Amino acid sequence: MKRYRMWAVILLVLFLGLIGALLSVDVQYVGAGGTSLGLARMNTWLLGVLGTHVWWYELSEWLGVLSLLVVGGFGILALAQMIQRRSLKKIDSSLYVLFLFYVLLAFLYGFFEMFVINYRPFVLEPSFPSSHILLVVFVMGSTCVLLPHMMSSGRKTLLLQGLCLLVAVSTIVGRLLSGVHWSTDILGAVILATSLVLFFAAVIRKGGFR
Repeated sequence: MKRYRMWAVILLVLFLGLIGALLSVDVQYVGAGGTSLGLARMNTWLLGVLGTHVWWYELSEWLGVLSLLVVGGFGILALAQMIQRRSLKKIDSSLYVLFLFYVLLAFLYGFFEMFVINYRPFVLEPSFPSSHILLVVFVMGSTCVLLPHMMSSGRKTLLLQGLCLLVAVSTIVGRLLSGVHWSTDILGAVILATSLVLFFAAVIRKGGFR
């Protein structure tokens, strides 16, 4: 539990450090519409090397939809528990914690839409951190945390956790190869989402939630 919190804080500090670097190091006006971009040489070089691939973009979009379905699935699970147990108080505590983190995720999305760090390579839209990566990595990571508390079969749990990790990694690779984001957008989202997953795991472990 303490280890989870420690690494969560370390990653959060790294995320803030990355923001500082993007605002002050090698800032050039090479973004969409001539907008500014920090760590510009690295970002533009990697974009040139990796290129753009529509197939990876489409795949990452569908994986994002899958993540939203998982969010909806947990909502349906909570509703089913409320109906079956006839009380809001008897819904699994871990689901309440999960929904609070979903709200935090939505807040972060709105925050970075308002306070723009940089824009996408070809479209004048806020790009840091990648909201797509932030969603998928947190949803799949938090699901991995919850599965052992929800299932009695160890093999099924490991299988589902493996599928969640595959979805997360595939989305990261897909978004990187699609060319719709700078590499630091994806890196920042992975760092922040992983930090949130670790904070979530720390809360679940500390509370001993069912």
